[in-house]
Amino acid sequence: MKTTESTIPTPGLVPIPKGAKGFLNDMAVVGPMARTPEDLELLWNIIKGPDKLSRLIPPIKWKDPKGKTLDDYKIAWVDGWEGYETSEPTQKLIADFVTLISKQGGKTQPLKPKTGLHQRTLKLHERLSLMMIMQDIPWFVKPLMMRGLKKGFLKGMEDIQWKLKDSFVDYSQIVGQRMQIVNEWESYFEEFDILVCPSGFGPAYKRCKIGTRITYNGTTVEYINYVYPYNACFNASGHPALAIPLGLDKEGLPVGVQMVGPYWSEPDLLHFAKLISKHTEGFVKHPSY
Repeated sequence: MKTTESTIPTPGLVPIPKGAKGFLNDMAVVGPMARTPEDLELLWNIIKGPDKLSRLIPPIKWKDPKGKTLDDYKIAWVDGWEGYETSEPTQKLIADFVTLISKQGGKTQPLKPKTGLHQRTLKLHERLSLMMIMQDIPWFVKPLMMRGLKKGFLKGMEDIQWKLKDSFVDYSQIVGQRMQIVNEWESYFEEFDILVCPSGFGPAYKRCKIGTRITYNGTTVEYINYVYPYNACFNASGHPALAIPLGLDKEGLPVGVQMVGPYWSEPDLLHFAKLISKHTEGFVKHPSY
């Protein structure tokens, strides 16, 4: 589970470079990983909230969803994003999962955010993440790092917005844009409780060299575009997301979806996951997966 930003202490997540004059870690979050939603909830309850090394984390009054049933949840869903469609098996997987929710009483509807919001959020992530990576690094080293990224993880990404020398003004503009984008996503979430959406173009891919193009279901995509567009947007917006495993495809590779909620909705994400997990064992049976 990727938690809401600034709800779990992050000291130790990213070592502060020796001699650093300052260190920002925008978008960096910590979250639990477990085999069951019950275990996720147990660990989340242990690690959330402020501590002596992260006193700026607010003491949030979390809502208790105890007693809620699947009938109480309104679920929006998308099976791809503008410019980042998914494979046919992934679209079918999401359709079948949404049908399962509906059969169990959940209220579902396809509902995409307004045009351009997802793409703008990705651009925000691209710009802000490079600022975080390149901070406090000598200017003459930055081009070398960028060259390495373009040959590896960022291989195939077009129109990378990056400046050699970012200023405080550049950073403040990005922070302002981020606040606006967060507000737009929060407005989108006002109409429902949870968003079901893809976690990638297809299933988990086999291990390969970073930057290798990935082929699935007859389509080849850039390494960066197989998973990044579906997950990075919610790192940029700071919203919580929970991965739901739904089984293995015909090649034995894991398939699943992700559920995203508004800020501080972890209790509902976990509660809903516990409710729906009673119906998802052996969910993937169709040979097309």
